[in-house]
Parts: sequence; C-alpha cells; structure tokens
Amino acid sequence: VYPSAAAHIAKIDDWLKSNTSWSLLKALEADKISDWSLAQLNTAIFAIQSSLYQLLKEWSLKPESIIGYSLGEVAGAYILGALSLSEC
Repeated sequence: VYPSAAAHIAKIDDWLKSNTSWSLLKALEADKISDWSLAQLNTAIFAIQSSLYQLLKEWSLKPESIIGYSLGEVAGAYILGALSLSEC
C-alpha cells in the first residue's frame, strides 16, 4: 500500500468511526463483502477513487480535468474541494 493512499483511506475511516458505527478499514480487511449495505459499498468505492487521486499526486501526476459519473461525480467534487468529506 502506498503511504498517501493509505493515509487518505485512514482519514475517511476516522471520519466514519466518529460519525457512524462502521469502520472502512475493518470492512476492507474482511474476507466477505456480500453482507455490506449499498451505503457501505458506495463509501468504499468513494474512498478508493479519492485515494487513487492522492496516489497520483504522490507520483507528481496532476490530471488536467476530472470527470465522473454517479459516485465518480461525488469523488471528483471532493477531490476538487467543492465538497467536504462530511458532505460526501
């Protein structure tokens, strides 16, 4: 795992643990995701999408534009700073 991506997922996990009864990191370490709710799946997808951006930044790669569809739009808005983590 790359440090910037791991730190970003940990940041999201910290927010989740303080605002919900669910831990993203614990869930990602589990063997089975079939018991996850749709909200949990969407949270994991958002976390992975936004942490991939952090990884690109770590590699000094900056996209000229960001696009997304559905949940990708939320991740894109978060990455650009238009939404805070609590708004996502």
